[in-house]
Amino acid sequence: MARHEPGLTLSPSPQAVQLVLDRLHQAGLPYTQAEARSLVDAVLAIEGPRMQVITRGIVHGSLETIRQTAEVALSALREGLLQPPDLVGVVRGRLNAEPPPPQRQADSDEAELDEDDPRPVFKRRGR
Repeated sequence: MARHEPGLTLSPSPQAVQLVLDRLHQAGLPYTQAEARSLVDAVLAIEGPRMQVITRGIVHGSLETIRQTAEVALSALREGLLQPPDLVGVVRGRLNAEPPPPQRQADSDEAELDEDDPRPVFKRRGR
Protein backbone atom coordinates (compact mmCIF):
# COMPACT_ATOMS: atom_id res chain seq x y z
CA MET A 1 0.00 0.00 0.00
CA ALA A 2 1.13 3.56 -0.55
CA ARG A 3 2.95 5.42 2.17
CA HIS A 4 1.18 8.50 3.44
CA GLU A 5 2.96 11.23 5.32
CA PRO A 6 0.61 12.46 8.02
CA GLY A 7 2.23 15.91 8.17
CA LEU A 8 1.52 16.61 4.51
CA THR A 9 -2.05 17.71 3.87
CA LEU A 10 -3.60 19.24 0.82
CA SER A 11 -6.06 22.08 1.01
CA PRO A 12 -8.11 23.50 -1.86
CA SER A 13 -7.47 26.93 -3.27
CA PRO A 14 -10.25 29.53 -3.14
CA GLN A 15 -10.55 29.20 -6.94
CA ALA A 16 -11.16 25.43 -6.65
CA VAL A 17 -13.81 25.93 -3.97
CA GLN A 18 -15.52 28.60 -6.07
CA LEU A 19 -15.45 26.35 -9.14
CA VAL A 20 -17.10 23.49 -7.22
CA LEU A 21 -19.62 25.88 -5.68
CA ASP A 22 -20.53 27.26 -9.12
CA ARG A 23 -20.95 23.76 -10.55
CA LEU A 24 -23.12 22.71 -7.61
CA HIS A 25 -25.30 25.78 -8.08
CA GLN A 26 -25.60 25.03 -11.82
CA ALA A 27 -26.84 21.57 -10.87
CA GLY A 28 -29.46 23.17 -8.64
CA LEU A 29 -27.84 22.21 -5.33
CA PRO A 30 -27.94 25.04 -2.77
CA TYR A 31 -24.52 24.48 -1.14
CA THR A 32 -22.79 27.16 0.91
CA GLN A 33 -19.13 28.15 0.58
CA ALA A 34 -18.27 26.16 3.72
CA GLU A 35 -20.06 23.05 2.45
CA ALA A 36 -18.31 23.28 -0.92
CA ARG A 37 -14.93 23.63 0.85
CA SER A 38 -15.76 20.61 3.01
CA LEU A 39 -16.63 18.60 -0.11
CA VAL A 40 -13.36 19.51 -1.85
CA ASP A 41 -11.42 18.79 1.36
CA ALA A 42 -12.97 15.31 1.48
CA VAL A 43 -12.04 14.61 -2.15
CA LEU A 44 -8.47 15.79 -1.56
CA ALA A 45 -8.20 13.66 1.58
CA ILE A 46 -9.05 10.60 -0.49
CA GLU A 47 -7.18 11.46 -3.70
CA GLY A 48 -4.19 13.25 -2.15
CA PRO A 49 -2.22 10.14 -1.15
CA ARG A 50 -2.81 8.58 -4.58
CA MET A 51 -1.60 11.73 -6.33
CA GLN A 52 1.47 11.78 -4.05
CA VAL A 53 2.34 8.19 -4.98
CA ILE A 54 2.01 8.96 -8.68
CA THR A 55 4.13 12.10 -8.33
CA ARG A 56 6.79 10.28 -6.33
CA GLY A 57 6.96 7.58 -9.00
CA ILE A 58 7.45 10.15 -11.74
CA VAL A 59 10.13 11.99 -9.77
CA HIS A 60 11.87 8.71 -8.89
CA GLY A 61 11.92 7.70 -12.56
CA SER A 62 13.37 11.06 -13.56
CA LEU A 63 16.05 10.91 -10.88
CA GLU A 64 16.95 7.35 -11.89
CA THR A 65 17.37 8.46 -15.51
CA ILE A 66 19.59 11.34 -14.39
CA ARG A 67 21.64 8.98 -12.21
CA GLN A 68 22.13 6.48 -15.02
CA THR A 69 23.10 9.21 -17.47
CA ALA A 70 25.59 10.65 -14.98
CA GLU A 71 27.12 7.19 -14.46
CA VAL A 72 27.57 6.74 -18.21
CA ALA A 73 29.08 10.19 -18.56
CA LEU A 74 31.43 9.62 -15.62
CA SER A 75 32.59 6.26 -16.96
CA ALA A 76 33.18 7.83 -20.38
CA LEU A 77 35.31 10.54 -18.78
CA ARG A 78 37.28 7.97 -16.80
CA GLU A 79 37.97 5.93 -19.93
CA GLY A 80 39.10 9.04 -21.77
CA LEU A 81 36.93 8.48 -24.81
CA LEU A 82 37.59 10.95 -27.58
CA GLN A 83 34.13 10.55 -29.08
CA PRO A 84 31.18 11.65 -27.00
CA PRO A 85 29.13 8.60 -25.99
CA ASP A 86 25.61 8.05 -27.29
CA LEU A 87 23.92 8.83 -23.97
CA VAL A 88 20.43 8.73 -25.43
CA GLY A 89 21.05 5.25 -26.79
CA VAL A 90 22.52 4.05 -23.51
CA VAL A 91 19.62 5.41 -21.45
CA ARG A 92 17.08 3.93 -23.88
CA GLY A 93 18.84 0.60 -23.67
CA ARG A 94 18.85 0.64 -19.89
CA LEU A 95 15.22 1.61 -19.66
CA ASN A 96 14.25 -0.89 -22.39
CA ALA A 97 12.50 1.89 -24.23
CA GLU A 98 11.59 1.60 -27.85
CA PRO A 99 13.03 4.33 -30.09
CA PRO A 100 10.42 6.84 -31.22
CA PRO A 101 8.88 6.14 -34.62
CA PRO A 102 10.47 8.10 -37.46
CA GLN A 103 8.66 11.31 -38.19
CA ARG A 104 6.98 11.53 -41.54
CA GLN A 105 8.22 14.31 -43.78
CA ALA A 106 5.33 16.43 -45.03
CA ASP A 107 5.02 16.91 -48.77
CA SER A 108 5.54 20.43 -50.02
CA ASP A 109 1.84 20.64 -51.05
CA GLU A 110 0.75 19.63 -47.53
CA ALA A 111 3.11 22.16 -45.98
CA GLU A 112 1.62 24.96 -48.08
CA LEU A 113 -1.92 23.97 -47.08
CA ASP A 114 -0.96 23.88 -43.41
CA GLU A 115 0.42 27.42 -43.57
CA ASP A 116 -2.74 28.79 -45.21
CA ASP A 117 -5.26 27.04 -42.95
CA PRO A 118 -5.88 28.73 -39.60
CA ARG A 119 -5.36 26.60 -36.53
CA PRO A 120 -8.55 25.52 -34.75
CA VAL A 121 -9.47 27.31 -31.55
CA PHE A 122 -11.03 25.30 -28.75
CA LYS A 123 -13.10 26.99 -26.10
CA ARG A 124 -14.12 25.62 -22.73
CA ARG A 125 -17.74 24.63 -22.39
CA GLY A 126 -19.88 26.07 -19.64
CA ARG A 127 -18.19 29.44 -19.40
